[in-house]
Amino acid sequence: MKHLLILSLLFCTFQAKADTIDFCQVYYNNIKILDINFFRSNELVLKLDSIQSSDSISIRYFRDTPCFDCPTKLIIENEKHLPFFSIENVGTSSPFTFSVQQLVELREKGYEHHFEVFYTEGIPVSRTGRQFVLRIKLE
Repeated sequence: MKHLLILSLLFCTFQAKADTIDFCQVYYNNIKILDINFFRSNELVLKLDSIQSSDSISIRYFRDTPCFDCPTKLIIENEKHLPFFSIENVGTSSPFTFSVQQLVELREKGYEHHFEVFYTEGIPVSRTGRQFVLRIKLE
């Protein structure tokens, strides 16, 4: 009986951990286009001939224990981890918005066709403290 009680407590503990999933929402011109749950690689493919100069991407990061006054940052870099630009905000679910034209201009300068997006909270001490959000591909 004692073993059954211990096993059921362990099962409940594992079950509770499954409910703590971080996720993101990605918006293109204020229209939600992606829900990201980090269980698979996420990629956003944009066709160059359909991009307008006013187009924007917004990303909102959510987690079960949000902070409301911590510094947050979204970093856009190439596949070799060279950062192109970053956006700073305050609070976990605060939106990060940037112009798609920034990516187009980088591509026209001869940089990669792929851009990787990372999220971080607080002051990261290493690259491992960041969360990969998605890869943006320009075609």
